[in-house]
Amino acid sequence: MRNLISHLQDNDYKICSVFLVDGQKLKEPKKFLSASITVLSTILNLDVPNVNVITKMDLIDEDDENLENIVNFDKEFFITEEDDENMVKLTKSLLKVISTYDLVKYETVNITDVQSIASIISTINCLVQNEQGKEYEDLEYDNDVMMG
Repeated sequence: MRNLISHLQDNDYKICSVFLVDGQKLKEPKKFLSASITVLSTILNLDVPNVNVITKMDLIDEDDENLENIVNFDKEFFITEEDDENMVKLTKSLLKVISTYDLVKYETVNITDVQSIASIISTINCLVQNEQGKEYEDLEYDNDVMMG
């Protein structure tokens, strides 16, 4: 993968990674933790600008107070009474790895909200334009085109 990225960059392509995590994983914190470890691994291995996106937020109850705690990796939401001692140790270790690197942050996208889609596109646009001495150009998006 690094060879492909290097080849594309050598040919003046601007590269960033976009990692999509299904919003349904927020309902099962351990699955969200697993996805976040995969995100961290991807960030470290690809070594390109990245944006991590939680998708399908239109299917999630955004008023759920636990969502923020899960996305912020609050350990009390990842450890349950059913976990044995080894699982508790593993979960704490994984949470420590994520908090130590502090690289796993998420944007959210709701397919019914054009502004959330435009925000993700704008973030990606900013990442690929991030060259020394180049000023960021914000693009305007046509809502009719985006909603198809």
